[in-house]
Parts: sequence; C-alpha cells; structure tokens
Amino acid sequence: MNDVGKIRAFVSANIGGAFAIHGIKVVDSDKGMFVAMPQNKFKTADAETKYLDEFHPITTEARNKHNEAVLAAYE
Repeated sequence: MNDVGKIRAFVSANIGGAFAIHGIKVVDSDKGMFVAMPQNKFKTADAETKYLDEFHPITTEARNKHNEAVLAAYE
C-alpha cells in the first residue's frame, strides 16, 4: 500500500473557536491508526528530503487529547 492508499481521512480542527487547522490526516499504518499534522516538505542543501510540522501540540497531554478527538470523530 502506498502513502496515498494509507490515508483514511483529511481533517480540519477548530481549537477554542480561535484557531483552525486544515490538512490533518488520519493514516492507517502497520502499527495502527495515527494522526499526522499538516507538514511542509522541503529539500536541504544536500538534497535530503525533510518534513516540518506546520502546527502541532506542544505537550503530551495536548497531543493525546487532540489525537483522541480526531480518531473518535473519524470512527
């Protein structure tokens, strides 16, 4: 299965009525379902491909709550 075939949903989230996050993905991997935040893909000077999250939870607690909410909405 390629990366596109593993994506189960594209999600937008509203945080506290103050922020909107678009481009969140629900991905089905060999290790189970997970939430992938929107990313920028870029090449370094030595042509290595890197990914950088555009927006992400800072604390473990916030990440867990966000992931649980997104996966519950997906189910």
